[in-house]
Amino acid sequence: MKKIVECIPNFSEGNNLITIQKIADVISETQGVSLLNIDIGKATNRTVMTFIGEMDAVIEAMYKAFEKSTSLIDMSQHQGTHPRMGAVDVCPFVALDTSYEAELIEKVDVFASKVAQNLKVPIFLYEKSSKSIERKFLANIRKGEYQGFEKKMNEMAWKPDYGNTWNPKTGASAIGVRDLLIAFNVNIQGGSLEIAKKMAGALRETGYLEKDALGNKKRIAGIHKGLRAIGWYIEDFDKIQISMNITDIVSSPIHLVFESCMKLAKENNISVSGSELIGLIPKKSMIDAGYYFNPELIRDSEAIVCAKKTLNLNEVKPFDESKHVLDIEKMLLL
Repeated sequence: MKKIVECIPNFSEGNNLITIQKIADVISETQGVSLLNIDIGKATNRTVMTFIGEMDAVIEAMYKAFEKSTSLIDMSQHQGTHPRMGAVDVCPFVALDTSYEAELIEKVDVFASKVAQNLKVPIFLYEKSSKSIERKFLANIRKGEYQGFEKKMNEMAWKPDYGNTWNPKTGASAIGVRDLLIAFNVNIQGGSLEIAKKMAGALRETGYLEKDALGNKKRIAGIHKGLRAIGWYIEDFDKIQISMNITDIVSSPIHLVFESCMKLAKENNISVSGSELIGLIPKKSMIDAGYYFNPELIRDSEAIVCAKKTLNLNEVKPFDESKHVLDIEKMLLL
């Protein structure tokens, strides 16, 4: 069996289409790699690319993408609504079969060291590649963001895993092996940004802080395991969104997360108007969602259409099943 790996780098550029295309070209021109999706966010000033291929070819393509992006993107001039810390803000790798995940972790570690040494980018290992519990979660690493990172790196607890010099042009990057996740934004109708942030706190696994009668803060757990969420406003769409990463797609399937958003919206006297997917979604997740929304369906193709319609995935940009649904079984046969 071939060792097929997915890579989903997030680049801090969403407006300069020439830069984005140059990065995409070095990926797609690498032998043994298929560039499946380019998701450009103008307001977030961020682009997510998804590509797939055999392990070594994917790592080679990502190194070339690091070279190109760090030469073209100047983080000292960057502005955008998405939290970020570097030109290649985060670079996740996913083994589509767990039988070779350990090997991937070892190779990604070597890759991270090479990027830091050759390209002078401070690297933090996260998720399954992390070497300490504090660095497992991306939000912990990214806290302080680009503007606060030089100071943060001077703290003993936040020395990079590789590279030890702050580079204001490239910023820092997080690299690691993780499970499949779904990047999912839900659009709310009415209400305010504060309500969206409140809903995000109620949804995400880490929950939110609340003061008791004595003024002491206590943490209230959120609804969904493996869910990270924030509330924000996207000017491009004129939409307030709950922006989420579903990192445990088994415990927190997309249809249950969407249902929770609708319930919370109703409790706040507002509504959910639709949603948006960033990058790709596993085919099984779409099928499961369709059968959940309509148990009487009998064909998987019908379930995918039902999920697309119920989630209203076309509200802010076109959703094309042929371009946005990842068929893992098919990929493993490449």
